[in-house]
Amino acid sequence: MKLIHHGAALGPAFLAVFFCGESTNPSPMELVKQDHVIKVPGGAVHVWEVSMESKATGAPVVVFLHGGTWSGRPNFDTGFEDYSTMEHFAKAGWDTFAFDARGYGESTDPEGDSWSEAADAVKDLRATVERIKELRSVERVHLVGWSWGSQIAALFAQTYPDLTARIVLYGTRWKPLEGAPDAPSEPFRTSTLEDAKADFIEGCCDPALVEFYAKAAIAADPDSPNGVFRDYFEGLPIIDPKKCTCPTLVIAGEHEAEHSIGDITLLFEALACRDKQLAVVPGGGHAVHLEKGRHRWRATVLSFLGACRA
Repeated sequence: MKLIHHGAALGPAFLAVFFCGESTNPSPMELVKQDHVIKVPGGAVHVWEVSMESKATGAPVVVFLHGGTWSGRPNFDTGFEDYSTMEHFAKAGWDTFAFDARGYGESTDPEGDSWSEAADAVKDLRATVERIKELRSVERVHLVGWSWGSQIAALFAQTYPDLTARIVLYGTRWKPLEGAPDAPSEPFRTSTLEDAKADFIEGCCDPALVEFYAKAAIAADPDSPNGVFRDYFEGLPIIDPKKCTCPTLVIAGEHEAEHSIGDITLLFEALACRDKQLAVVPGGGHAVHLEKGRHRWRATVLSFLGACRA
């Protein structure tokens, strides 16, 4: 069972509770996966695509934005069983792309004063979206931002509303963190297998998936930029809800919401858009899209994004 808080005409106090499950049948068509290299000033960013073999011109596009440690492909197209978010969305009729900010995956490392903060990523995401528009003949894209990626999604939508259809802010933060430490003094940090397992809560996930994911994440990102800590420790709030005018879903796993529900509820209420939802996935943690609750997370996100077709 999933709790969803709807805005718009239903009013800010409306609560709906309903059951949901898998909503799409696998397609017999083949999946196509490919890496796109987008040239940007001073380097290049990589964007991983998963789509169906036969595409309709103008099919909806969703861009996934990773968090502050691991790049897009391990998170959204993991090769373990049915855990690939991108494959699931592609089979549901979406062209999917996972954007890697500078310093993540195969993208060029940031240089100079930039440590790959959200504001830097937004500039490169603009170039990526313009390229996707050319490839897919669409005017706008949908954005799903996880954790730090939600800051990128919201900031992009604020800055480029004409390029943004709907956004999903997943595992996000709005207000400054109380008692936040100083940001690190070095531009990069090295990660371990244990770091890659830290987002998972025992009982909410398959231990075999956690082991598989951790190895894939470390292989793709043995070290990561510290711009995320500049953003979270010194730069919040990045999201300006008065400028978020496109339809927005704010979603979190239950265990994460236990300590963040106050912050995300305030964000939800402050959003300028009338078309908005606030959802909590039962039993989920920070990485619910890779946990046992992934089916409910997928159904919630697809339902919200699918409203654009109505």
